[in-house]
Amino acid sequence: MSEQREWCISRAISYLFITFAGMTDQKITREEMNTIVQLVREWLPNEPGEVLIENIKLTHGWVMEDVSNGTFLEQFTIIASYLESMFDAKKKKYFLNDLVRIAVADGNFSDAERGIIKDMATSWGMENYKI
Repeated sequence: MSEQREWCISRAISYLFITFAGMTDQKITREEMNTIVQLVREWLPNEPGEVLIENIKLTHGWVMEDVSNGTFLEQFTIIASYLESMFDAKKKKYFLNDLVRIAVADGNFSDAERGIIKDMATSWGMENYKI
């Protein structure tokens, strides 16, 4: 993860959710962003709401910066690896399920979204994960 940025679990999760939502459709819908906010709240129920929203806004800016300089996929991979090391199998499954929730939030569950989720499941050693 980029050294000049101050990372925490909230920002790492937000970054992956936002990147996932944007890279598959090249845009993030209001429904997807609302789902992302709800999911980050579920992952971090004790984080104050204003801190959570600020972290999501901050990471959205980082994603936009990384998209413009072409490093978002590299950053996505680094953060996914970081979360893999932090999550047990149960949390990995919850996270993958949350990606599905983001994917269906706009009413369009694309093949690209399915592919990214399956690829992440495989890289996390969860080849039997069912979407």
